[in-house]
Formats: sequence, structure tokens, C-alpha cells
Amino acid sequence: VLVSAILKRNSKPAQILDAVLGGKILLVINEQILKEYSEVLHRPKLKIPPDKADAVLRSISFSAEWVDTQSSQILPVSIRDPDDLPFAEAAICSGAEAIVTGNLKQFGFLR
Repeated sequence: VLVSAILKRNSKPAQILDAVLGGKILLVINEQILKEYSEVLHRPKLKIPPDKADAVLRSISFSAEWVDTQSSQILPVSIRDPDDLPFAEAAICSGAEAIVTGNLKQFGFLR
């Protein structure tokens, strides 16, 4: 969703990012999530200017709710892709109402 929001400024994902940055949606993150966001946004193939990626990451970092997932228990769900685990952990540990994702293959169990 984040990459789509940056690459397609008139898209639904862009509306979601605008709502997050505008304080209408509270984004929940942890260190692992922010690290993944940074790695993805700085991939050369995406051609996102580094200063733009860094500005979005700073805004997310300051506006998001940070959760500690280090002390989380074993999740009551199984995740096929271990790289998606931080997102499920953050959602569960924070009591989030939803996970917004384009990755329904991995998070379809939450529908």
C-alpha cells in the first residue's frame, strides 16, 4: 500500500497514506516495520527519490503509534511468509481494528 501510494498519487492507497499523515488513521508500527518500509522505498527499481522516501518515513515515524512486539506471545494465527510476521504482531499487540494491505494472499485469514 505504501509503495502504491507514493507511485500513484491519485490512487486509493494514496488516500490512505494521506489519511495516515493527516492524523485521520493511526498507523501502528515497530522497528522491523519501519526498517522494511525503508528498504522497500529505497529500492532502485522503484525510482522513488531518496529525499521523498526519507520524508515519508520521517512523517510515518512521527505520526505512528509505536508498539513493542518483543514481548508478544505466540500468535493465534499462522503466517505463510515470515517477513509478514511483524505486521501481524503489531496489529495484534496494539489491538488494531484492521490491517490495510494489498497482500490478501498472506493476510486473507483476517477477512
